[in-house]
Amino acid sequence: MRTGQSHTKIAVVYHSSYGHTERQAMAVAAGARSVVDTDVALIKVEAVEDEWLALELADAIIFGAPTYMGSASAGFMGSRIADAQTSGGFSPNDARWTHAAVFIYDDQIIEALPFKGIVQQSIYAYVPGKIMRVRRRPDLSDGDRLRIAFYAMKNLGKRYGHGDALVVGIDLAKGLWNKGALTTNRFIVICSQLYFDAILEVTHRRLANCPAESPTTPAHLSATTDLLDVGVDWHRVTE
Repeated sequence: MRTGQSHTKIAVVYHSSYGHTERQAMAVAAGARSVVDTDVALIKVEAVEDEWLALELADAIIFGAPTYMGSASAGFMGSRIADAQTSGGFSPNDARWTHAAVFIYDDQIIEALPFKGIVQQSIYAYVPGKIMRVRRRPDLSDGDRLRIAFYAMKNLGKRYGHGDALVVGIDLAKGLWNKGALTTNRFIVICSQLYFDAILEVTHRRLANCPAESPTTPAHLSATTDLLDVGVDWHRVTE
Protein backbone atom coordinates (compact mmCIF):
# COMPACT_ATOMS: atom_id res chain seq x y z
CA MET A 1 0.00 0.00 0.00
CA ARG A 2 1.23 3.47 -0.84
CA THR A 3 1.84 5.52 2.32
CA GLY A 4 -0.66 8.33 2.69
CA GLN A 5 -2.66 7.28 -0.39
CA SER A 6 -5.74 5.11 -0.71
CA HIS A 7 -6.14 2.39 -3.30
CA THR A 8 -7.71 3.15 -6.65
CA LYS A 9 -11.22 1.76 -6.61
CA ILE A 10 -12.74 0.23 -9.76
CA ALA A 11 -16.29 -1.09 -10.15
CA VAL A 12 -17.16 -3.48 -12.96
CA VAL A 13 -20.95 -3.56 -13.45
CA TYR A 14 -22.36 -6.11 -15.88
CA HIS A 15 -25.49 -7.86 -17.12
CA SER A 16 -25.14 -11.31 -18.64
CA SER A 17 -27.93 -13.39 -20.15
CA TYR A 18 -25.98 -16.52 -21.10
CA GLY A 19 -22.66 -16.11 -19.27
CA HIS A 20 -20.62 -14.63 -22.12
CA THR A 21 -20.57 -11.07 -20.76
CA GLU A 22 -19.95 -12.41 -17.26
CA ARG A 23 -16.77 -14.14 -18.43
CA GLN A 24 -15.61 -10.91 -20.08
CA ALA A 25 -16.39 -8.92 -16.92
CA MET A 26 -14.41 -11.38 -14.81
CA ALA A 27 -11.46 -11.06 -17.17
CA VAL A 28 -11.61 -7.25 -17.02
CA ALA A 29 -11.79 -7.37 -13.22
CA ALA A 30 -8.80 -9.73 -13.09
CA GLY A 31 -6.80 -7.42 -15.29
CA ALA A 32 -7.63 -4.42 -13.13
CA ARG A 33 -6.70 -6.30 -9.96
CA SER A 34 -3.27 -7.05 -11.43
CA VAL A 35 -2.46 -3.35 -11.13
CA VAL A 36 -0.76 -2.47 -7.85
CA ASP A 37 -2.92 -0.73 -5.26
CA THR A 38 -6.16 -1.31 -7.15
CA ASP A 39 -9.35 -2.61 -5.53
CA VAL A 40 -12.02 -4.02 -7.83
CA ALA A 41 -15.71 -4.65 -7.13
CA LEU A 42 -17.39 -7.04 -9.58
CA ILE A 43 -21.12 -6.28 -9.49
CA LYS A 44 -24.01 -7.96 -11.28
CA VAL A 45 -26.57 -5.42 -12.42
CA GLU A 46 -29.23 -7.32 -10.48
CA ALA A 47 -27.31 -6.53 -7.27
CA VAL A 48 -26.72 -2.82 -7.92
CA GLU A 49 -29.39 -1.84 -5.41
CA ASP A 50 -27.16 -3.25 -2.65
CA GLU A 51 -23.95 -1.74 -4.02
CA TRP A 52 -24.68 2.00 -4.26
CA LEU A 53 -21.89 2.83 -1.79
CA ALA A 54 -19.28 0.91 -3.79
CA LEU A 55 -20.37 2.73 -6.94
CA GLU A 56 -20.31 6.12 -5.26
CA LEU A 57 -16.77 5.53 -3.94
CA ALA A 58 -15.42 4.15 -7.23
CA ASP A 59 -12.78 6.17 -9.09
CA ALA A 60 -13.92 4.51 -12.33
CA ILE A 61 -16.92 2.40 -13.36
CA ILE A 62 -16.72 -0.10 -16.22
CA PHE A 63 -19.99 -1.26 -17.78
CA GLY A 64 -20.59 -4.53 -19.58
CA ALA A 65 -23.81 -5.73 -21.20
CA PRO A 66 -25.12 -7.66 -24.19
CA THR A 67 -26.48 -5.48 -26.97
CA TYR A 68 -29.90 -5.27 -28.57
CA MET A 69 -30.44 -3.05 -31.63
CA GLY A 70 -27.04 -1.50 -30.96
CA SER A 71 -27.90 -0.51 -27.40
CA ALA A 72 -27.49 -2.03 -23.96
CA SER A 73 -29.75 -4.94 -23.06
CA ALA A 74 -33.08 -4.21 -21.43
CA GLY A 75 -32.01 -6.22 -18.41
CA PHE A 76 -29.10 -3.85 -17.90
CA MET A 77 -31.01 -0.60 -18.23
CA GLY A 78 -34.70 -1.02 -17.48
CA SER A 79 -34.63 -2.81 -14.15
CA ARG A 80 -32.03 -0.43 -12.72
CA ILE A 81 -34.08 2.62 -13.74
CA ALA A 82 -37.25 1.16 -12.23
CA ASP A 83 -35.46 0.31 -8.97
CA ALA A 84 -33.94 3.79 -8.70
CA GLN A 85 -37.31 5.46 -9.35
CA THR A 86 -38.98 3.27 -6.73
CA SER A 87 -36.25 4.17 -4.22
CA GLY A 88 -36.85 7.81 -5.12
CA GLY A 89 -40.41 7.59 -3.83
CA PHE A 90 -42.46 6.96 -6.98
CA SER A 91 -45.36 4.52 -6.90
CA PRO A 92 -44.78 1.13 -8.56
CA ASN A 93 -47.22 2.11 -11.32
CA ASP A 94 -45.13 5.17 -12.20
CA ALA A 95 -41.69 3.70 -11.47
CA ARG A 96 -42.25 0.82 -13.92
CA TRP A 97 -41.93 3.16 -16.92
CA THR A 98 -38.24 3.36 -17.82
CA HIS A 99 -38.02 5.06 -21.22
CA ALA A 100 -39.58 7.96 -23.13
CA ALA A 101 -39.50 9.20 -26.71
CA VAL A 102 -40.90 12.08 -28.77
CA PHE A 103 -43.28 11.07 -31.57
CA ILE A 104 -42.66 13.05 -34.76
CA TYR A 105 -44.68 11.51 -37.63
CA ASP A 106 -46.05 8.19 -38.97
CA ASP A 107 -44.10 5.54 -37.03
CA GLN A 108 -41.03 7.70 -36.34
CA ILE A 109 -39.78 8.74 -32.89
CA ILE A 110 -36.83 10.66 -31.47
CA GLU A 111 -35.21 9.09 -28.42
CA ALA A 112 -32.02 9.14 -26.36
CA LEU A 113 -30.27 5.75 -26.22
CA PRO A 114 -27.11 4.58 -24.43
CA PHE A 115 -24.13 4.34 -26.80
CA LYS A 116 -26.13 5.89 -29.66
CA GLY A 117 -27.13 9.25 -28.18
CA ILE A 118 -30.21 10.96 -29.63
CA VAL A 119 -31.48 9.08 -32.68
CA GLN A 120 -34.52 8.77 -34.92
CA GLN A 121 -36.04 5.35 -35.54
CA SER A 122 -39.32 3.46 -36.02
CA ILE A 123 -41.60 2.80 -33.07
CA TYR A 124 -42.09 -0.70 -34.49
CA ALA A 125 -38.57 -1.56 -33.39
CA TYR A 126 -40.18 -2.05 -29.97
CA VAL A 127 -43.09 -4.20 -31.18
CA PRO A 128 -43.59 -6.89 -30.00
CA GLY A 129 -41.97 -7.39 -26.63
CA LYS A 130 -42.51 -4.00 -25.00
CA ILE A 131 -45.48 -2.49 -23.22
CA MET A 132 -46.01 1.02 -24.53
CA ARG A 133 -47.96 3.95 -23.23
CA VAL A 134 -48.78 7.06 -25.24
CA ARG A 135 -49.29 10.34 -23.37
CA ARG A 136 -50.06 13.77 -24.75
CA ARG A 137 -50.73 17.27 -23.46
CA PRO A 138 -54.34 17.83 -24.59
CA ASP A 139 -54.17 21.63 -24.86
CA LEU A 140 -51.51 21.69 -27.61
CA SER A 141 -52.33 22.89 -31.11
CA ASP A 142 -51.15 21.07 -34.23
CA GLY A 143 -48.58 23.84 -34.65
CA ASP A 144 -47.30 23.28 -31.11
CA ARG A 145 -46.93 19.55 -31.74
CA LEU A 146 -45.01 20.25 -34.93
CA ARG A 147 -42.63 22.59 -33.10
CA ILE A 148 -42.07 19.96 -30.38
CA ALA A 149 -41.11 17.46 -33.10
CA PHE A 150 -38.71 19.98 -34.66
CA TYR A 151 -37.11 20.69 -31.28
CA ALA A 152 -36.48 16.98 -30.74
CA MET A 153 -35.02 16.61 -34.24
CA LYS A 154 -32.69 19.55 -33.59
CA ASN A 155 -31.02 17.47 -30.88
CA LEU A 156 -30.22 14.49 -33.12
CA GLY A 157 -26.66 13.27 -32.61
CA LYS A 158 -26.15 14.57 -29.08
CA ARG A 159 -24.41 12.09 -26.79
CA TYR A 160 -25.84 10.01 -23.98
CA GLY A 161 -23.81 10.37 -20.76
CA HIS A 162 -23.55 6.89 -19.20
CA GLY A 163 -21.45 7.72 -16.15
CA ASP A 164 -23.31 10.94 -15.49
CA ALA A 165 -26.65 9.18 -15.82
CA LEU A 166 -25.51 6.60 -13.27
CA VAL A 167 -24.59 9.37 -10.81
CA VAL A 168 -28.07 10.84 -11.26
CA GLY A 169 -29.51 7.38 -10.59
CA ILE A 170 -27.46 7.04 -7.42
CA ASP A 171 -28.67 10.45 -6.26
CA LEU A 172 -32.27 9.42 -6.93
CA ALA A 173 -31.94 6.11 -5.10
CA LYS A 174 -30.42 7.91 -2.10
CA GLY A 175 -33.17 10.53 -2.02
CA LEU A 176 -30.89 13.25 -3.42
CA TRP A 177 -32.93 14.06 -6.52
CA ASN A 178 -32.47 17.80 -6.29
CA LYS A 179 -30.94 20.72 -8.16
CA GLY A 180 -27.48 19.51 -7.17
CA ALA A 181 -27.92 16.48 -9.41
CA LEU A 182 -28.62 18.68 -12.42
CA THR A 183 -25.73 21.02 -11.66
CA THR A 184 -23.33 18.08 -11.55
CA ASN A 185 -24.79 16.43 -14.63
CA ARG A 186 -25.90 19.38 -16.73
CA PHE A 187 -24.44 17.99 -19.96
CA ILE A 188 -26.15 14.62 -19.94
CA VAL A 189 -28.92 13.60 -22.31
CA ILE A 190 -31.59 11.27 -20.97
CA CYS A 191 -34.77 10.23 -22.74
CA SER A 192 -37.34 11.76 -20.41
CA GLN A 193 -35.48 15.08 -20.17
CA LEU A 194 -35.58 15.38 -23.98
CA TYR A 195 -39.37 15.02 -23.86
CA PHE A 196 -39.73 17.49 -20.99
CA ASP A 197 -37.42 20.06 -22.61
CA ALA A 198 -39.26 19.85 -25.95
CA ILE A 199 -42.59 20.68 -24.33
CA LEU A 200 -41.09 23.42 -22.15
CA GLU A 201 -39.35 25.03 -25.15
CA VAL A 202 -42.63 25.32 -27.08
CA THR A 203 -45.18 26.04 -24.36
CA HIS A 204 -42.94 27.87 -21.85
CA ARG A 205 -44.81 25.96 -19.16
CA ARG A 206 -43.34 23.26 -16.97
CA LEU A 207 -45.25 19.99 -16.76
CA ALA A 208 -47.06 19.66 -13.43
CA ASN A 209 -45.20 17.72 -10.73
CA CYS A 210 -41.98 17.71 -12.77
CA PRO A 211 -38.93 19.31 -11.14
CA ALA A 212 -37.81 22.74 -12.24
CA GLU A 213 -34.15 22.42 -11.25
CA SER A 214 -33.37 18.70 -11.58
CA PRO A 215 -33.73 16.12 -14.37
CA THR A 216 -37.15 14.74 -15.26
CA THR A 217 -37.42 10.95 -15.12
CA PRO A 218 -39.80 8.60 -16.99
CA ALA A 219 -41.65 8.21 -13.69
CA HIS A 220 -42.25 11.97 -13.58
CA LEU A 221 -43.82 11.80 -17.05
CA SER A 222 -46.05 8.97 -15.88
CA ALA A 223 -47.13 10.78 -12.73
CA THR A 224 -47.75 14.28 -14.15
CA THR A 225 -51.38 15.34 -14.40
CA ASP A 226 -50.66 17.52 -17.46
CA LEU A 227 -50.37 14.50 -19.77
CA LEU A 228 -53.31 12.29 -20.69
CA ASP A 229 -53.13 8.74 -22.02
CA VAL A 230 -53.97 8.29 -25.70
CA GLY A 231 -55.18 4.97 -27.10
CA VAL A 232 -53.56 3.77 -30.33
CA ASP A 233 -53.79 0.51 -32.28
CA TRP A 234 -50.20 -0.64 -31.69
CA HIS A 235 -50.55 0.04 -27.98
CA ARG A 236 -52.98 -2.91 -27.78
CA VAL A 237 -50.63 -5.13 -29.78
CA THR A 238 -47.85 -4.81 -27.23
CA GLU A 239 -50.05 -5.79 -24.30
